[in-house]
Amino acid sequence: MVPTIPNVSPEGRYELKAAAEALGIDKSTLCRYRQEGLIKTTIRRSNGRTIYSGAEIIRLWKSMM
Repeated sequence: MVPTIPNVSPEGRYELKAAAEALGIDKSTLCRYRQEGLIKTTIRRSNGRTIYSGAEIIRLWKSMM
């Protein structure tokens, strides 16, 4: 986990790779956090991919620090 607040827009939407990179963790770790309910996601209707909001990324980071 990165030591400083992730550089994401609270209103932004990020796919798995970008969210994991912003947090400084592996994609599989972020998936595990999602399965454990530590971060909420939405599904993009156009392609069915999981989306992480910038606000949720920041909230997860704060809860881990």
